[in-house]
Amino acid sequence: MELTSVMRCILLLAAVLALDASAQFGVGIMIPTGRSTRRPGTVPDSMATYLSRELDLHPRSPGGIEQWVSELKQDPSCRQDAGSMTCRKHEQVVVRFIVERDGRLTDPVIVKGRCAALEQQILCAIAASPRWEPGRIDYHKVRSRMQVTIRFP
Repeated sequence: MELTSVMRCILLLAAVLALDASAQFGVGIMIPTGRSTRRPGTVPDSMATYLSRELDLHPRSPGGIEQWVSELKQDPSCRQDAGSMTCRKHEQVVVRFIVERDGRLTDPVIVKGRCAALEQQILCAIAASPRWEPGRIDYHKVRSRMQVTIRFP
């Protein structure tokens, strides 16, 4: 009888050591990514930039994304030179930017585009665009990354 209790203790000790080793070396332990790593009731990091799949409420432009894109295409504050006018036929520009917690659009980057003049016009229009309603996680405003495709006829 005493032999089985000793064997149970040894087996339990071996299991604990195996779990400790797997936790130390990352063997067989899956750490979830994204929002699931946050503890419920915690405030999101104010300097982190969140992707759209991590948000509870996505950023919104004042009149909707379609109206914002049409305003970008026809923004009178940014000059339209002949080069950008010739590029407009069947052109597609993909732009990525950050919507800050206060609604400003920062760090615009052209991801895809073939006309430098048209890209400069889009970047100028983004810099002059009105503030957005920022994205939210659990009712907290957070920085979020957006990517928008702008198609020209």
